[in-house]
Amino acid sequence: MTYKSTTTTYPTIKEIDILEVVSAPKSLIDLILEECATALDVRKVVIGAFMHKMEGAYGLYDPINKTVYIDLGNCTLEPSLCNKGMMFIPALWCTLIWTIGHEVEHARQLELEPELITYYTLPQEYEDAAIKVGEDLVLSYTKENPIVPPLEELGWLGKQLVVMLNFMYSKHPEITDESLYLPHGVGGTLEEAIACNEFTNKGRELLIEGVNAGDMGLIVNDRKFLSMHEMIGL
Repeated sequence: MTYKSTTTTYPTIKEIDILEVVSAPKSLIDLILEECATALDVRKVVIGAFMHKMEGAYGLYDPINKTVYIDLGNCTLEPSLCNKGMMFIPALWCTLIWTIGHEVEHARQLELEPELITYYTLPQEYEDAAIKVGEDLVLSYTKENPIVPPLEELGWLGKQLVVMLNFMYSKHPEITDESLYLPHGVGGTLEEAIACNEFTNKGRELLIEGVNAGDMGLIVNDRKFLSMHEMIGL
């Protein structure tokens, strides 16, 4: 396995060492640097896949080594947002964004309250706060960046997705179809959004009317979709 380490200087803030155990999308690294600029204790970010120390987690902050770990591999196993009806690849992308916000918030918490380092697991209120920060980051990021980068720009992750899509084609052709719709900025079909989320009858009617009228969502090849940002907001 080839290890590549890149040190990037964030202007007037600090140096952050980005260790790519597997190649990561540039847009993901840019977001990491932006978020870490407000967590002064973070000195290193490790981006890997199926790392043993992660025990299946998407991310981890190690306050002893002042290191954030992001596991691209674990995020492919069960993107947490699929249960909201999002397509697999947008859900995976949003899960990665959420993980960055979540782990960097833990770094900020420990920076402000160093005594928290004595806990093996942080108290629930700190975990809840980090979850909320992750969710807010996904909302703000997908509003400004509504399209998932092309698979060829996703590095290791893109190669894994190509393998997964080819493998799943015979059993789940609808998943493979995602790559055709992603350049349009889709997050999930209108049908899945309605099926996987709770709406009142009036709320469901307003959602359908909004997409039909072009006030929200998008229609591609006669199929109706919501954007990633809209799916997250449901």
